[in-house]
Amino acid sequence: MIAGAFTGLAGGLYAVMENRSPRTSSTDQVRRAGVHDVIGGIYTFAGPVVGAAVFVVLNSYLVAWTENWALVLGIILLVMVLLLPGGVVGFINEKARGALSKRGWVRKWVFSR
Repeated sequence: MIAGAFTGLAGGLYAVMENRSPRTSSTDQVRRAGVHDVIGGIYTFAGPVVGAAVFVVLNSYLVAWTENWALVLGIILLVMVLLLPGGVVGFINEKARGALSKRGWVRKWVFSR
């Protein structure tokens, strides 16, 4: 609920800043935000930020590397969704949970969902 409130506030402020209205907006930005959420991880607050960073870096490298950047980006995103169902941040959390609990630094229940 809190993340949704911040997202709505950010979207409203962005629309005012860019002088956008529903007639001039496109669904491309909404789809891109959804992709950022899926890449980074929807279960964490930092997931969309990490997802946006990964998407921008990956997109800029692929555009410079190949003409078929959209196809390659789509394949990479599909593989990421299949192999990392919790996103990049979820994957990092799982690895940290395993490493820290093996060493006895953190109890299992601290990172439980």
